[in-house]
Amino acid sequence: MTPSKSTPARRWGISYRGLVIALVVMTAVPAVAWALWPSLARKSSETTAMLYTVERGEFVHEIVDRGTVESANNVEVKCEVKSKNLSGTQILWVVPEGKMVEPNEKLVELDKSALENEENAQLIAYYKSEAEVIQARAALDAALIALKEYDPVAYRDYLQKHGLPDVDSEGRSEVSRTAANGSSAAQGQSLAGGGNGMVLDTGPSPGEAAQPSNGVAVANEGGAYRQQELTIRNEIAVAQENRNRAKNYYESSYGLFKKGYLNKLQLEGDAFALLKAENDLEIANTKLQVLEKFTRAKELRRLQCDIESAQAKLKAAEASHKVNEALLESIRTQINLCTIRAPCAGQVVYANVTGYRGNKEVLIAPGEMARERQVLIRLPDPTQMQVLARISEAKIAMVVPGMTAKIRLDAFPDLQLEGTVIKVDEFPAPSSWFGSIVKEYETTVWIHDTPPGLRPGLTAEVRILIERASDVLQVPVQAVFEHLGAFYCLVPDGRQFRAVPVGLGASNDKYVIVESGLEEGQQIVLNASAYRDKATGLPEAGSSLRPNRRGVARVPRRLDDENGLRKGPSPLEIAKQLIQQFDANRDNRLDLEEAPEPWKSHFEQCDINNDAKLDVAELIRAIARGQTRIKHESLPAEPAAQPEL
Repeated sequence: MTPSKSTPARRWGISYRGLVIALVVMTAVPAVAWALWPSLARKSSETTAMLYTVERGEFVHEIVDRGTVESANNVEVKCEVKSKNLSGTQILWVVPEGKMVEPNEKLVELDKSALENEENAQLIAYYKSEAEVIQARAALDAALIALKEYDPVAYRDYLQKHGLPDVDSEGRSEVSRTAANGSSAAQGQSLAGGGNGMVLDTGPSPGEAAQPSNGVAVANEGGAYRQQELTIRNEIAVAQENRNRAKNYYESSYGLFKKGYLNKLQLEGDAFALLKAENDLEIANTKLQVLEKFTRAKELRRLQCDIESAQAKLKAAEASHKVNEALLESIRTQINLCTIRAPCAGQVVYANVTGYRGNKEVLIAPGEMARERQVLIRLPDPTQMQVLARISEAKIAMVVPGMTAKIRLDAFPDLQLEGTVIKVDEFPAPSSWFGSIVKEYETTVWIHDTPPGLRPGLTAEVRILIERASDVLQVPVQAVFEHLGAFYCLVPDGRQFRAVPVGLGASNDKYVIVESGLEEGQQIVLNASAYRDKATGLPEAGSSLRPNRRGVARVPRRLDDENGLRKGPSPLEIAKQLIQQFDANRDNRLDLEEAPEPWKSHFEQCDINNDAKLDVAELIRAIARGQTRIKHESLPAEPAAQPEL
């Protein structure tokens, strides 16, 4: 029983001593803390503020963005087949993407079945129009032969007047336009029936025989008109002979009547015979006059109208035949264009187009449709590559053509390439419906010394050098804050922080150049904005102190090299001025004869594509790499406005 009573007594004794000790500690700690509070607060403040030592060093301002590698010289293979509908022509076969092809190798096969059916139908129309031409030419020949048959003299005059070829009785002879090209004397003689030179025989006058200049009768001279004329003249001759004979009979009968040998009735019979003979002669003469004055002119006009009508029908038939022939040739050309072949050697890249929503709006594959003038395949030049990067609108104002750039490829992370900005788009690139509202501008960066294995479509990181300065004071951007339009840094001053006005230069995302207000080795508060309320020396609102209004961002300065700032035009401006001044044939390129003296010794080295000409991109590359130096005296004093690249 004794041990059980002693245990509670010991527990109560220990509790009294602990309670006393706790009370003493609780009373002493607040008193000590109250006495030491200002010192602890000051030490806490001093240990919280992070300090930075102002240093001198190299300042680099770069814009880092990502882009896609592409060829600067793409040979585009397009669909040249004319679409018969809105959808286009179906693709039957296409060469695999990425394959290396040789010139004239088949790339794409398009559906040509509809064109072949159209060719068959057009071939029928072609042969029909050809038959119409043959018939119209035969009708013209027949009309010319009819005129020649009626009056060879008028026929020759008509040929001379209208420059038509001669036609013999067997059809059309070899075409010879005597009036237009000056035919030979022999041809003139054949047309004129034996004349000399170009003088055409107009034929004999009515009532005269056709005689050549040498007095020899013309063979085969005549015609229907001449036949009618000779027939009437024979009638006139017979009528004259009959009249003379009747007149002689009458005179003889009249003498016998006076002597009483003939009676009056016989005399009257001879008188009637004379009257009839005179009337027959007058009728024959009148018939000749009608033939010469009316019948001949009427018949010639009718025959000439037949010739002109036949000529018009022949022209219409020939025009229709030419249209059908051109259509047939066009269809056959379209059939040949259905097989697309490589114009040069290269690696096949499909011209697929991705839409705003990320889907393929244009897909190059068998079964898809190809529209007229649509690019199907690109054959890039692997020796001339560039990067197409997209720069946000907040940074695009600092990027100008001629700036240098560093390029790293995701596929080759250890490889760093040199580049030059050659183009900055004036308008933003189209953005996706579901993308950011921030506008981006496409910027083209030329790659110097393209390495083997570089292919289009690779992703690249582009660092565009905006500005570089050596041996300048610079501080982190968070060490500077703005107050009443001026910029300040905080400098520790004992237990306080003193605000020091500073003049700032260019800045990047991390550092800003300090041009005045600080010295090298001086310590400043790193996170100055957190302590600006406790700083001393800041002017109050309405103070007469003039603030330093120099901002952080400035207009970017171009680089001449890695050691200093440029004092002159950019590589792009120099290239444009060279083209403007020395391009004599105005093809926007310089050949060896046009290049100035400093460039001729480096011409082959600068000519990347070996086309014996230097374009703007090649000039920019040479200027950026310093392969040749151009004196400012050789450039125009005030360059005129140049076209965009």
